[in-house]
Amino acid sequence: TMYKVTRSELTFDQMEQFPRLDYQFAKDGEKSQSDFNNSVQLLDLLPQTLKQTDKEVFGCPDCADQGGYYLEFVINGKVKKILLDSSDSDDQSQEVVNFKNAVASIIQVIKG
Repeated sequence: TMYKVTRSELTFDQMEQFPRLDYQFAKDGEKSQSDFNNSVQLLDLLPQTLKQTDKEVFGCPDCADQGGYYLEFVINGKVKKILLDSSDSDDQSQEVVNFKNAVASIIQVIKG
């Protein structure tokens, strides 16, 4: 399941496989207000490292069927897409690892 959090809602897209950088979100539904309230905080936790990098892939997302995280956000009017390995890798700063842990915790909460 892919989740999209904005300042006003939390929606989801049911997917068959791990996304690539050319992924286009297809809204399949909307999560509850409580789930939104839990997840919107992630927008303010997005690490500067990710906002400032030109790098698109960290680690080897889904190489061993471990999944990963697809991030898409807008910085200075430009859409930025990043794939993060769910496993920690040498190219992930502690700031990025902490953010991944926060994302994982929120996903566990909203999945129930």
